[in-house]
Amino acid sequence: MPSQIGRSSSSRQYPCEQCPLRPLPVFREFEKPELAFISKFKKGELAVDKGATVLVEGSHSAHLYTVLSGWAFRYKLLQDGRRQ
Repeated sequence: MPSQIGRSSSSRQYPCEQCPLRPLPVFREFEKPELAFISKFKKGELAVDKGATVLVEGSHSAHLYTVLSGWAFRYKLLQDGRRQ
């Protein structure tokens, strides 16, 4: 399992109101109170390197993560070391 954790990024910051994903057709328009509620979960932005681990299985996070570029996946680590 990769051991890196995401690092903070200050080079590119997006307020929720200006998120580049909002115009995509898969997202619905938020009412102002809804957007304000979701914005409370934002604590900053992370840039992670290829292969980095953002969350470890069994850990809990009160944060909401949005992938702006690239892709991510969730997996379970099996006893023999394989990912499922």
